[in-house]
Amino acid sequence: KQSEDISAKLAKFASDRRKIEELENDFKQLMGISQSVEQKLGQLTSADDSLQLVQAQLKELDGLQQEVEGRYERLQKKGTIVDSTINGVDRSFKQLNELDHMISVIEDRSRPLNERIDELTRRIDFLSKNKKQIDTAINHIESIDGTLIDLEERMDRMQKAREWLAGTETRLEEVNKQAQEQVKLLGTLVKDSESKAKGGGAPPMEIRDVVIKLAHQGWSVEQIARSTKLARGEVELILELQPKK
Repeated sequence: KQSEDISAKLAKFASDRRKIEELENDFKQLMGISQSVEQKLGQLTSADDSLQLVQAQLKELDGLQQEVEGRYERLQKKGTIVDSTINGVDRSFKQLNELDHMISVIEDRSRPLNERIDELTRRIDFLSKNKKQIDTAINHIESIDGTLIDLEERMDRMQKAREWLAGTETRLEEVNKQAQEQVKLLGTLVKDSESKAKGGGAPPMEIRDVVIKLAHQGWSVEQIARSTKLARGEVELILELQPKK
């Protein structure tokens, strides 16, 4: 459970880190926009000053025009020059209005960026204050990783032990089965030995089957003779008379 909690906290920390990086990129973009806006504001200020000077000059020119129109015929063309100047001033005012609109749009767009910058600043302060706790959590996570590796190794050893136990259980079942067969054979030997002691003569068919089974299981002739209480020659004869496969 602690590992899951730490994983969740790490995931949250990673998402916060990505958000911080995004905010940092936005902050850089905002700084670039702010610099460009400052440059444009400087240009607008200088243009405004120039326009004010032009307006003052135009007023002076209007007064001079009224005074000079009667005296100098050459100045009749000045009306055309003044008109072109006025048109240029009008265009300049139009451009100024467009720049004012652009500045207002930039200000509207910069408001959420300012809020995000404030939030980024708060998060950076929080991370700076909780740096020790974060380092401690990272150290705990590293120790947990080592513990997990140890647990995986132990689980591998346990799995191998389970496989070994399963194989041992299988072998024990086989041994138990063989032991039961041996008990049955011994019971048959006891019964046959009793019947032989009473009746005598050639060994019965059951004794012959027992001898053949014991021989198939790897018993020697002497061991079979001792177990069945038969003579060695009888055991050899039974084995020789066994039909060849």
